[in-house]
Amino acid sequence: MATILLVEDDDAVREMLARMLAGMGHDVEQANDGAQCLQHVAKRSFDLLITDIVMPEQGGLRTIDGVRRQCPEMKILAISGGGSLLSSTDYLSLAESLGAHGTLEKPFDKEELETAVAALTTS
Repeated sequence: MATILLVEDDDAVREMLARMLAGMGHDVEQANDGAQCLQHVAKRSFDLLITDIVMPEQGGLRTIDGVRRQCPEMKILAISGGGSLLSSTDYLSLAESLGAHGTLEKPFDKEELETAVAALTTS
């Protein structure tokens, strides 16, 4: 299956998503913010980046921009439940404009995640 880098600042959400993805047969590495994500990307290649958008330190929009520069071929799935400044729809639209190949609005279920990941990792 795919090698996935999962970026999510909420530990419980990140662990739950990592378990779901591993249960689908994917190899999953985890990062808790965008800066940590870019460190992982500099060391290893991934088939897919799944990143939250609203995170402290370095958010997902800046992370998508950085990954696009480092690894322009990497597929990106942006996820968001919104924030204090914008709705999830607004954040996800911005993510697409920066190069995300797909988006999921939180909360989503396992089937929605599986469908989105399959769409970006099977060619």
